[in-house]
Amino acid sequence: FLNSYVGHYRTGDRYIRSLFECLVMQYYDRFGKEELANAIILCFKWSYRIRLKQTRVFFSTIENEVCNVNGLLFHLVKSSTPQEFLSFEIEKYENKFDKEDKSSLVKLLGN
Repeated sequence: FLNSYVGHYRTGDRYIRSLFECLVMQYYDRFGKEELANAIILCFKWSYRIRLKQTRVFFSTIENEVCNVNGLLFHLVKSSTPQEFLSFEIEKYENKFDKEDKSSLVKLLGN
């Protein structure tokens, strides 16, 4: 899916994918394979929600998400167990940009 959805080639989408991949690698480095499938889903939903919230994604957008103390990366760093990490709740957000090129993401993220 990551290489095939409409718009996957855009610069902002590449930033989001990098964020997603970094989160998964950080999780794997910390907890190994335990609950990895669920962690991947959480990391994906948290990362790609950025695309639905904003029409333009800049590198600074990703930096802000990474540095946010209420964000998933900060939660991962302070989590002691995979279960604690998976307890993270993604804040509700409004899908402001429901365009056709994002419909596959909307369906996948369930928002």
